Amino acid sequence: MDEKNSINSRTTLGIILGHLDESYQAGIWPGIVEAAEDFDVNLILIVGRPINTPYMDNFQHNVIYEIINERNIDGLIIMAGTMGQHITQNNLKEFCKKFDTIPRVCIAQSIDDLPSVLVDNKTGMREAVTHLIEVHGYRRIAFIKGPEGHQEAEDRFNTYVEVLSEYNIPFDHELITPGNFVMDRGIEAVKILLDKRKVKFEALVSVNDDMAIGAFEELKRRGIHVPNDIALVGFDDTEGVKFFNPSITSVKQPFYEQAKKSVEILIQLINGKEVPKITYLPTHLVTRESCGCFTKPPVQKLFPESIKNKNDLLFLQILKDKKTEILHEVINKMNFPPQKEKRFSIWLKISMLPYMRI
Repeated sequence: MDEKNSINSRTTLGIILGHLDESYQAGIWPGIVEAAEDFDVNLILIVGRPINTPYMDNFQHNVIYEIINERNIDGLIIMAGTMGQHITQNNLKEFCKKFDTIPRVCIAQSIDDLPSVLVDNKTGMREAVTHLIEVHGYRRIAFIKGPEGHQEAEDRFNTYVEVLSEYNIPFDHELITPGNFVMDRGIEAVKILLDKRKVKFEALVSVNDDMAIGAFEELKRRGIHVPNDIALVGFDDTEGVKFFNPSITSVKQPFYEQAKKSVEILIQLINGKEVPKITYLPTHLVTRESCGCFTKPPVQKLFPESIKNKNDLLFLQILKDKKTEILHEVINKMNFPPQKEKRFSIWLKISMLPYMRI
């Protein structure tokens, strides 16, 4: 990496990340690129794999971090949550100290007094576990953890434990499996639960989407149907989970907001302004098919038993009785030419099926 051209007065930011194509990071770094354009600054993506990654020869990519210094970077965004997957918190602190002469902002994990942009992991995970209990009635809920000592993973797991306690559901160590955010650990988790421990469970929650996808593939390989046999919930709401069949319920992280806020704080820091030590952004549950939502047609499955409003149920009954007329009316209002009307009619019926099949 060459030193910055002294003629060029533009601010140059760098972002340290493990991968460009990993689902979570792929949700954030494009937003940082867009934010850098908005703030009219240079941006260098420094992709060197997580620190001390054990996979194949990937650790050799770490050498790129040795050439970062104040002569080529004005400010640094560190994807701390990703970089620290395979090392202890103290090791991660030591890594960040290597860049002490550069203003820094961390994403997803706080390091000492460095400004950090974090998400409220607890609220989203609370919504997820509560949804499985209250709406679907599940009590045997297995859990795939993240790396030991990882801040976000620990918050998500601890919230799962808290919610079980609040609903007087006994905590069962046999339902907890280790993980480290990669798809293979989701596959391994299912093998541990079903083959090694031979435990029964109704739902499976993962601390991230990649392990949820791995678990889904292993369940599918065994002929176990999601969600009819086992419900599944991930965390992150990465692009891939939306297009599975069935689509995967997940906790949504505000990737774009994280990206924009990290750049905004870093530029303020470079300009000598005071910035908050920690900025929290919200998370929320996005329900899809894998938890059991939108796949069971009866009215009582679409709404919790706690709903007593007779007008709501009356409306649903009218919708059921009139669904054919409603579809025809929509098609007529679109004014399609006759040769395309039949094709559109078929498409509309399919696309509206989750809403009309009541």
